[in-house]
Amino acid sequence: MVKSFDLRKATYKLGSFLIALSLVLDCRSMWTSTHDNNFTNMVFASLVIGGTLYIISSTKKHIRINLDFFLIISFILIYLLIYFLLPENIIYIKIVFRYYLSFTILLFCSILSYKSNDLPSFVRIYINIIVIIGIVSLFFWTFGSMLKIIRPDRTIFSYWSTPLGVSCPSYYNIYFETQLINGIIIRNTAIFTEAPMASLNFTIALLFQNLFNTGDRYHNFKQVILIICILSTFSSTGYIALILLFVLKALLTNYKHKNIILPFICFLTIIAVVLVHFILNTKLSSDSGQTRMDDFKAGFQAWKVHPIMGSGLNSTAYTQFMSNWRSFNLGLSSTIMDILCSGGIYVLALYLGIIAFSGIRSIRLKNSSNLIYTILILYLFITTIFSNTYILYFVFAFMAINSIEKYDFARISTL
Repeated sequence: MVKSFDLRKATYKLGSFLIALSLVLDCRSMWTSTHDNNFTNMVFASLVIGGTLYIISSTKKHIRINLDFFLIISFILIYLLIYFLLPENIIYIKIVFRYYLSFTILLFCSILSYKSNDLPSFVRIYINIIVIIGIVSLFFWTFGSMLKIIRPDRTIFSYWSTPLGVSCPSYYNIYFETQLINGIIIRNTAIFTEAPMASLNFTIALLFQNLFNTGDRYHNFKQVILIICILSTFSSTGYIALILLFVLKALLTNYKHKNIILPFICFLTIIAVVLVHFILNTKLSSDSGQTRMDDFKAGFQAWKVHPIMGSGLNSTAYTQFMSNWRSFNLGLSSTIMDILCSGGIYVLALYLGIIAFSGIRSIRLKNSSNLIYTILILYLFITTIFSNTYILYFVFAFMAINSIEKYDFARISTL
């Protein structure tokens, strides 16, 4: 008996995998910090090919889109195109093309894959990839970084936040030691440039798994792995994100006997506030905390020079406003400040508009999962730097599309 081969389904799965892989590798993986343009081009090609395969295989012969929805999507694309075509941006034509095309692809993939209370297939694959990366990192972090049973077999130069570069020990090019605490404890940074970046990826995967992928067969196992990974990064941003996630879930989830456990929820909230206050105080008193505060000050000063349209892509105008004690580590640590500097109020308004729309719609529809997701993405948007990454484009596209649940806004025929 000859088994039939579903070419369309295979194409759909391959496209989903390539999209998920590009989301991971583009978001501050170590290979993006080595000045290797070939790797960057490879990741971009992965997104384009994967997105094309995904779109072709997930659409039927007839696609019907509500006119209002079409006009809003067209407005967003034209709105961004105006910014990208500014004289200070168009000189970076290759970068402009890559950013605009990647955003467009991820936006349409999000639209075509939208289903009520479900996740796009490439998001599930993204979660699985991050979980696998997490398991591998925990192994090498435990037996290599901590117990010294396994030794690094090579080094790699990273130019993340420093033009001079820094040598980082590598374990078979699948785990890297990039940061220490007080020069003693090595933080688990997995395949990423620093602990906050590793924490960012683990946190985003946890948000999708905890809030939207509850039907997964290995739901709890994946959550436990991601939580342990976040804890092993020793990132205050990740710790606060975990606290916010669990407190918001306790406050906003409708339990069968919520009135009975309400005192416990109130007690948990008080403990959470105390913990967050302690973590923030500890962070702000450290060198890292002082650097972050200086980033906000420098970013705000740079924004005031070009408040409407910003200073343009790849601008480092904010460095002239940084404190003199910063001899290196001249990159910003906040996405919102980076976007404000480079894109001004013009670009930031689009992001904040999506956040406001998602928050209001979530409250009106009593969609607690999407509301928690919106709050946590806003938190990461303020505290972590991942501007102009594919994952940033997607999390905001997902936020906007997921907010139309139970709203007859878009009529799209999908697979």
